[in-house]
Amino acid sequence: MLTGKLGMEPEPGDHQWYRMVVDGRTIARTPVSRGNQKYKTLGVDLTSKMAKQLGVSNAFFTGLVQCSKSKADYLAFREGTDTR
Repeated sequence: MLTGKLGMEPEPGDHQWYRMVVDGRTIARTPVSRGNQKYKTLGVDLTSKMAKQLGVSNAFFTGLVQCSKSKADYLAFREGTDTR
């Protein structure tokens, strides 16, 4: 979802960090753990953290994960132009 839907770029390291770059500027970053058994699925605690790091509400993040929100929706939300 992060790379395919949102077009985020992976950054190597102990945790896999993803960043979204718009107009040459990083507007969001979030990590995804590669080894912790606790986070093999997206639970409420992890989705809350990721939503906060991406600058959206939990409900909006859930929409991204469930494919009812797109990259255009995300950018509009971040710019404050989302009317939905």
